[in-house]
Amino acid sequence: MKLLFSKYQGSGNDFIIIDDRSASFPLHNQQLVRFLCARNWGIGADGLILLQTSSVADFRMRIFNSDGLEADLCGNGLRCLALYLKHLGFKEDKFRIETQKAVLSCGVEGTTIRIDLPTPKVLHWGIVIGDEVSHEVFVVHTGLPHAVVFVEDLEEYPVDVIGRWIRFHPRFAPDGVNVNFVKVASDGSLRIRTYERGIEGETLSCGTGAAAAALVSFQKKAQPSPLRVMTKSGECLEFSIEESLEGKRIEMQGKAAFVFEGRIDA
Repeated sequence: MKLLFSKYQGSGNDFIIIDDRSASFPLHNQQLVRFLCARNWGIGADGLILLQTSSVADFRMRIFNSDGLEADLCGNGLRCLALYLKHLGFKEDKFRIETQKAVLSCGVEGTTIRIDLPTPKVLHWGIVIGDEVSHEVFVVHTGLPHAVVFVEDLEEYPVDVIGRWIRFHPRFAPDGVNVNFVKVASDGSLRIRTYERGIEGETLSCGTGAAAAALVSFQKKAQPSPLRVMTKSGECLEFSIEESLEGKRIEMQGKAAFVFEGRIDA
């Protein structure tokens, strides 16, 4: 099988994007997804995105983590897909994209992409886990379930060790959670490091994780909107949070970039 692909990144979170409007990609071939995402053997990426047709929106996005399993959403991936659509030649500056559980709006201004995230849900608020060393954890669903833990020494924090422990903690079984370690900087912005399930390690950025950190900081620490979140990649994401009768509305803004394109025999 010869696959044409493009590679994009948003805040260091990188994706293989394939135009699958012909619906020819073997969706259930997890081994193929793992191969394509493998950094030593394949193209290398945090995830694989398929662009498909939709009956309810302009397009549909399917997103698979590097372990081969499909995810409901990826904020940085959605931003990359919106830029990819522009590079395909679509003239619109706004797109409605169908994801697994919602239709989301995207706006493109050059390489700056704005997306509306699903209405967030609080799953656990301020629960304490651990015996000898305890952690106060806030879990919110911003398209995916994310645990937020505030720490002081973010740079030296053992993200892979503690992140894996929280990710697989029985309290969050059976699916587990993504884990975000957050420090509030002196200027009011947030610094974040994220352990992602499906990748099973720390990534340079996670859009829905940064959204979760912004939401918890907005709610718990009364930090004003918009909130700026600095990812491990060094790039900043900005979140505007608004209240409504239906709940909170979150808009994410950040840069996306084309990396390269090619063909691979898979």
